[in-house]
Amino acid sequence: MGATLEDRLMTDRRLLRIFLILVVALSVTITVVYALTSAGRVGALIGAILAGIGVSFFLTGIYSYRKYRGASLVPARRILRWTMKISAILTAVTGVVTIFAYLFFALPITADIPSPYVAVFAVLVIVLSLFLTFLLTILFGICAAFGVIGVMCAIERTIAPRVLMSIATMGDNRKLSFGDILIRWLFAIPDIIDTKLLDVHPAPKRGFLRWRDFTVPIEWQLLVGAVLALYISLNPFVAGNESITLTAVFSEMINGSVLIPFVILPWFALQRLGAGIGGAKKEFTLYNGIRARLLQTFFAVGTLLLLARVLISGTDLESFALGFLSFIGSLLLVSLTCTFVYLNYFENELVEDISSEYSASRHSNGGTRFRQDPR
Repeated sequence: MGATLEDRLMTDRRLLRIFLILVVALSVTITVVYALTSAGRVGALIGAILAGIGVSFFLTGIYSYRKYRGASLVPARRILRWTMKISAILTAVTGVVTIFAYLFFALPITADIPSPYVAVFAVLVIVLSLFLTFLLTILFGICAAFGVIGVMCAIERTIAPRVLMSIATMGDNRKLSFGDILIRWLFAIPDIIDTKLLDVHPAPKRGFLRWRDFTVPIEWQLLVGAVLALYISLNPFVAGNESITLTAVFSEMINGSVLIPFVILPWFALQRLGAGIGGAKKEFTLYNGIRARLLQTFFAVGTLLLLARVLISGTDLESFALGFLSFIGSLLLVSLTCTFVYLNYFENELVEDISSEYSASRHSNGGTRFRQDPR
């Protein structure tokens, strides 16, 4: 018998407890060590704390994987074959690049080779070591992604039904709280909309994954990450500070790249949920509202600041390009891994749980607007 909503809520509470304990313990330890050694700068401390959060996600992911591995849409054997193929490809690419560098850039390799057999054995050891390194790195990334998505879903499963109920009851004759005003602003809900008409009609459960299912979530994660990287690396405090190098800034951003899927992927649960407020001419959807709000505030204001920064000072373009491309490459891998884990293991149950919780809340409040999407 599969896990019930109550089982998942209990798992969520344990996940959050484990994650919070780990984050607090590692952050305090890192801060104390930093204070005692008095080494480095504040940015290095932030980077170390972000790395600690990544470790916390990995350790939490071990428990998350144990609980949710049975919900996979893709068979485990196929996933293992994919990881082994990717590891083999990366090993081959590394070997080709090394040979290319040796032939065309005359790398100073002067080690004496006793015999051809020793050379063959050494090559085999190196190839096997590279393969295992890539394989373990991918498995580490998947486990960390389980922690990221597990914690994200635990929070969203708890908060989303309450947010939906708050929106649905805004139309009642009551004074809006600060939380209500914040929610209305976040989702860009117009005052003329009757929020009591909030309805959810979730799409059918996924039975399999297609490559196109990854496209939009990854595009949004890369877009937000790219703009965020521009804002942080080119703002006057960072670019104008001689003690802070662009390489260090992008390195610290790579440590925190797991937070971008953590913030962006919850949008797509709302999209799959089909939460919207019917209007006279066109339905207003919460997914489109929060997307529009973030675009208006995050991108518009940030772009003005970026342009002002570029106009008043110069930037080391070579260091910037190298660091920016490194960050985007790392973010692409993180986004792909987290999106796969979310779609393959978590999305179906998350959308179903939010729908059922919201439906039950509407029933207990004297009526419901819930319906199942007939598609």
